[in-house]
Amino acid sequence: QGAEEAQPKPPVAPAMVRLNPERPQIRSGEGVGVDVLIQNGDNVGQVNFQLRYNAEVLRFVPPAEPGDFLAQNGVIPDVQVVEGGEGGVIVVSLTRPGEQGANGGGRLLRLNFVALRPGTASFQFATAQVRDPDSSALPAGLRVVNVEVAP
Repeated sequence: QGAEEAQPKPPVAPAMVRLNPERPQIRSGEGVGVDVLIQNGDNVGQVNFQLRYNAEVLRFVPPAEPGDFLAQNGVIPDVQVVEGGEGGVIVVSLTRPGEQGANGGGRLLRLNFVALRPGTASFQFATAQVRDPDSSALPAGLRVVNVEVAP
């Protein structure tokens, strides 16, 4: 009767952080919401990123709208969203208080923009980190989708 061997923990699929605009094309002067979504979250306590965009085409319209993912089980996350002084970059810090991370998928937050002139939004994650409640880095992938502004 040998002792049972501990089974290794299966590898965790990386979390995927992606942009999901409510419409892929808008006209100058129109507003558009861009959801920041996460999939395959496993014990997520923090998500921090810088999102770059073409400030000649879009203008960020604060405030950001917190999503439901980090608010699982009634926890109120700390949401910090600051636009860089030169425009064209948004710095986002999302923290779920406590020792229990969030799991699965959902919306992290919604960023709202207004179209200034025709062109491509050119969204791009400059930096991004997904961390557990102890601030240890978790594997994550990033995916952007652009918004085209028509005349």
